[in-house]
Amino acid sequence: MDARARWLSVTGIVVLVVVKLGLLAWHLGALQGSDWASQFKAPFVSTPMRKAQPFTPAEISAFLAQAKQAKVIADPLQRCLTFPDPPGSHWSHEAVVAYCHYTTQSAISAAELTTLIQNDHADQVDKRMADALQAQRTQPDARGLLDRTFIMDFRDSSPELRGILDAWKRQSPNSAFAYAASGDAYVIEAHDARGSQSGRLTSNDHFESMQRLLQLADDDFSKALALNPLLTPVYAGMIESGTYGSHSYGVNAANRGLAVDPANFSIYVRLMQLSEPKWGGSISRMQQVAAQAQVHVPENPLLALLATDAPAYMASGSDCDCLGVSYVPDYRSVFDKAAGFRPLATAGSIAYTNDHSGAALGLVYSAEALRFAPNESDSRSTLSYELSKHGEAQWAKEEGDRLVAESPSSAISYDTRGYAYEHLQDYPHALDDYGKAFELDPTDQWPLVQIGIINVHKTHDWDKAWANADQLIKLFPDHPEGWILRLSVEKDQPRAGLHDTMVYFLAHFSHDPNQQAAVREVRQMLAEHK
Repeated sequence: MDARARWLSVTGIVVLVVVKLGLLAWHLGALQGSDWASQFKAPFVSTPMRKAQPFTPAEISAFLAQAKQAKVIADPLQRCLTFPDPPGSHWSHEAVVAYCHYTTQSAISAAELTTLIQNDHADQVDKRMADALQAQRTQPDARGLLDRTFIMDFRDSSPELRGILDAWKRQSPNSAFAYAASGDAYVIEAHDARGSQSGRLTSNDHFESMQRLLQLADDDFSKALALNPLLTPVYAGMIESGTYGSHSYGVNAANRGLAVDPANFSIYVRLMQLSEPKWGGSISRMQQVAAQAQVHVPENPLLALLATDAPAYMASGSDCDCLGVSYVPDYRSVFDKAAGFRPLATAGSIAYTNDHSGAALGLVYSAEALRFAPNESDSRSTLSYELSKHGEAQWAKEEGDRLVAESPSSAISYDTRGYAYEHLQDYPHALDDYGKAFELDPTDQWPLVQIGIINVHKTHDWDKAWANADQLIKLFPDHPEGWILRLSVEKDQPRAGLHDTMVYFLAHFSHDPNQQAAVREVRQMLAEHK
């Protein structure tokens, strides 16, 4: 994650720092020559991006009041159903209800599965999986139960999981579920073996390792389908496998899977990701997938969510540099209809990164992403920052507490809670959390900057602030924040050296486009100082 967007001041000096929130993306490839694509030749419909329309204070106040009531509900399903939709939106009630059921349904966990297999009870695992498949095929409130079980349990490349899956196959050599789960995990292992760098920076050894693992995945997938061709998680896994190897392999898997279950949500989601321009597809292909999915909405209301994917992708600016500083797309129009948690999380992050006008888009869409994916730590961090900015620092601190509990070795967890403590004016705890964050990630200057701001503007501990400035200048000499902090101390204490610091700042940072407000302020200060 990059640095967070914050405003730092030397009295009236403001400095924009780039936000430190990562966007979610699947490493998926192009889609070519599929049967379904030939049936849907709808033209690419492009809507010019408009700047975001803000939520009004009254809308945000009502949204937060409803969200507060919902967040204390213990039952996950009822909490999701009670949570408010975005202000002014027109979300399909049927799609939201279906999505709440989908994201909260109970499935066998990886921990349960591990315990059963370690105790030689693989037969019980097979029974649970068979029950999930039967429920998925026959019960409306259990749509995608087996598919989601695979997503939750087997998207892991750890040696521990590989050992469990191999033991499962040994104990149940005729289990289609065991081979399907093993193949799914091999796909994730292949992704990790390749690495995240571009093709030209990826070594042949990495590609060879990826191909070897994809072949192992294909072997297991083939055995699973030979035993039970109704296992839809296999087709979803094969689509993803095709993105790393043969795209035609992924397309063929999509056609086969939709022949088995024409309204399967998981298969359509993978197909949509396979069609993204970023990975060789196109917006037109995404629109074609969505159009095909809408045909089956009466059978599976979850598919209504896919209609938002293409406009959300365009709005994200994934294929252009069109999202400049302080520009946010018109997400209120994009998300007027219901969407899945991934585009919501991406929108929340982008809005938080670029929105300095108080539109509160980051708050609303991060909250909605957490509604459907309560373990999304990036969205939780974004929501906490936004809550602090919108007068809900105690709630923000609660979200920070959860982050620290879930990820105690993550610097972001402590950054997030420290920011909430700062807004609660609990400066000792804020300083502790910022200090812990920098200890965990000494390459990130932001917590040091926040410590300096507290020491200058809140506690007026000038000696500590001076030491903070020296540390920032020493560790990050090419960044302006240490010099701004030094300016603050020299001006507000005051101390000697203010003139030289202003001259240095203007000489080194006057051409930085992100520092122009600070540059204007320092120039005025320098003129007055002379």
